Amino acid sequence: MQAFGFFNTLPLSIQQNITSHMIIKKLAKGERLYYEGESVSSIFLISQGSLRIHRCHDNGYSVTLYRVDDEVHNIDIVSASQMIPALGTAEAEVDSEVFVIDLELLESVLADHMGYKAFLLQQAMARSEYLADMIHTVRFSSLDDRIFSWLKQKSQKVLRVTHEEIAYYHGTSREVVSRVLKKFEKRGLLRLSRKEIALLDTPTELFA
Repeated sequence: MQAFGFFNTLPLSIQQNITSHMIIKKLAKGERLYYEGESVSSIFLISQGSLRIHRCHDNGYSVTLYRVDDEVHNIDIVSASQMIPALGTAEAEVDSEVFVIDLELLESVLADHMGYKAFLLQQAMARSEYLADMIHTVRFSSLDDRIFSWLKQKSQKVLRVTHEEIAYYHGTSREVVSRVLKKFEKRGLLRLSRKEIALLDTPTELFA
């Protein structure tokens, strides 16, 4: 919990109260923490790993709303704090660890704590910025550009990811993703092999 700034400013008795009631939940890659529309009554703080929050369509495709990791820390602060259904399904991108803390407990001991309030506001603003960027990207960027940017953001030369996983993340079909990746391979941007994509040295902005 020391990674969360507001926690370190709390009296020791309150820190102990929170940690004694906290649940540590481990998630395997692909495991869901909660589902879209589910009532969220806890705050989830990521201590390790990363999760993405996405919405699913009736056709089976999903659209990523935002993602969080052990640097951003919190997951669905808005749904929890306002007691509204979860905006999307939270799914572990890699093996992850999450601190689960009951919202009523936090509100009862931290209702007037300015550091905690600032933390909530910071998290809500981060979500709003991410969603605004996502809407802008979907509206003004091609699928080719979005997939290429997503691959480059992984900061790894060799990605162990399937075409199905890329398609699921971007809300499209495996066939479309395969065509896009083949196009990239012909242009010398990457090399494809079974369940692996090796990125070659290329400019970050492919379609500038």
